[in-house]
Amino acid sequence: MRAGELAGMKLSDIDGERLTVKQSVWHGQEQTHKRDNAVRAVALSPQLNALVWEQIARQKAKGHEFLFFAATGSPWDMDENRQRKIQALLTTLEIPQAGFHAFRHFNVSLQDALCVPHEVIQQRLGHAFTGSFTLDVYGVRVQL
Repeated sequence: MRAGELAGMKLSDIDGERLTVKQSVWHGQEQTHKRDNAVRAVALSPQLNALVWEQIARQKAKGHEFLFFAATGSPWDMDENRQRKIQALLTTLEIPQAGFHAFRHFNVSLQDALCVPHEVIQQRLGHAFTGSFTLDVYGVRVQL
């Protein structure tokens, strides 16, 4: 998922073992997707599903509609989250600083190395392009 899509995830977007990416939040503003293919369903692993449902329970208890909220009650500001949380974690782990998009690049490379069909990778990323665009831009051929 893109960082803004994660920030825009609402409790109502999760159904059973899948979530539907419908909108994003950037700088506190809720936005719809520019293209129809960006709206997509993503299956959750059993481990991630358990964590998501724990988070849903916490958010419902607080009366929130978004999966992730800042202490102020507003949806996450992903730029602020990256600066305060992610960069500190990367520094602690001695990993070079990177933006949120680096996680998408890693995910594509890993899926490609696991021989996930390219169409599945493109669908999970919300890409409209056909052919090798996704792997050309995001993928780094690796051997496991």
